[in-house]
Amino acid sequence: SPEFYEKLCNQMKDLDVSMLINNAAWLKITYFGDLPPAETLSRAKLNMGGPALLISFFINDFLKRATKTAIINISSLGSTFPFPYTADYSGSKRFLSLLSYYLHDNYGDKIDVQDLNPGVVTTKLGEYRDGPEAISPERCVKSSLRDLGQEFSTVPTVVHSLSGQFVHVLYRFCKPIYSNMFVNVVENAVMTNFYKENRDKIYGIE
Repeated sequence: SPEFYEKLCNQMKDLDVSMLINNAAWLKITYFGDLPPAETLSRAKLNMGGPALLISFFINDFLKRATKTAIINISSLGSTFPFPYTADYSGSKRFLSLLSYYLHDNYGDKIDVQDLNPGVVTTKLGEYRDGPEAISPERCVKSSLRDLGQEFSTVPTVVHSLSGQFVHVLYRFCKPIYSNMFVNVVENAVMTNFYKENRDKIYGIE
């Protein structure tokens, strides 16, 4: 709620805050229609409402600082193309990217605004997924700080940039291959999670 964020920010009002990083997010790979309305609203509040409220609370103080400040909004490569079964997550990340764009356009002379678009990062959100395309949180942070003040919209690594472009091209021009490589894999993951969550019901175990 707005009151929660206002209380949080009031606790920091005497601190000289110079950087705001919006990283909190909630992801569940599933059919959008299977999400309960209350959960859909909660996810929207966290993924979009939270960053917007925090920025609104801090931005005027940032503009008063003698030295530059920064707002880093962590979006996702998933905001640039329709990644399967992540409708609300990808949509909320697109919102964050557009919000970053307008903040940069309006306040970029005084505040370094960054729209960070990582691919796979080995965090709890992605179930610590590993692989050649995955990077560590530490590497993601270093890449972000490297580009801060230099590039407004950035992708942490060359691997993420190339993989994002590759998937985007497949989606636009090679839908069958895109489906085989991504949609089918995600569908299997969705069905596996459904089985794990409902195994007892399926077999009639109390």
